[in-house]
Amino acid sequence: AAAAQEAQSRSAALSTSSDKVGVSFAGAAFQEKYFATKFARRGQLLFDVLCALGVDFEPGQVRVASFGGGPGTDASGLVPLQRRRFPQTHFDCVLYDRETSWKKYLKTLQELFGQHVGVEFAPCDVTQPLSSNANYKVVASDVDVMFFFYVCHETSARAEESQHVFYRDLAAAAKPGCLVVIADVMGHSQEAIARVVAAMHSV
Repeated sequence: AAAAQEAQSRSAALSTSSDKVGVSFAGAAFQEKYFATKFARRGQLLFDVLCALGVDFEPGQVRVASFGGGPGTDASGLVPLQRRRFPQTHFDCVLYDRETSWKKYLKTLQELFGQHVGVEFAPCDVTQPLSSNANYKVVASDVDVMFFFYVCHETSARAEESQHVFYRDLAAAAKPGCLVVIADVMGHSQEAIARVVAAMHSV
């Protein structure tokens, strides 16, 4: 009961105006609640955003990086996108997250996603330089699409302390034409997103 109550408390703190340093995503009770409440909604959001943007993917392989996407909830939106709109496209998605325990769900995610949306996991900290030990597995040079869903605001305090070095490094390493899609909590995140965009444009 205590674990469930603590999970509820942490869940309530997500995506609020005060959450600028990040909520811990560790613990089975919290992760179970996160999947139960976020999986369908976040996948649908990614699907809707890409449809609204009119993004057109060519047949073949598309490499995707989902930053802060450890649970795979955002990447799940690639499944209906592939099936309904891009049947000749194969999405290879790396889920980057600071909470490494999300990795244990990879097998289940892959079974759910099917053969046309591949998923991997790698550790990442968007508040540290790309060259730091925390980001040694982050690869940007061959990525076609980068997603930042509900990560910019909750890490904004630490990102500002580092002068948004991760975003600048990532933009410098990305290949020309790489698509970057940012979605975050309405209203509260506008300033944080603006600073991330400015940092990426500065290189």
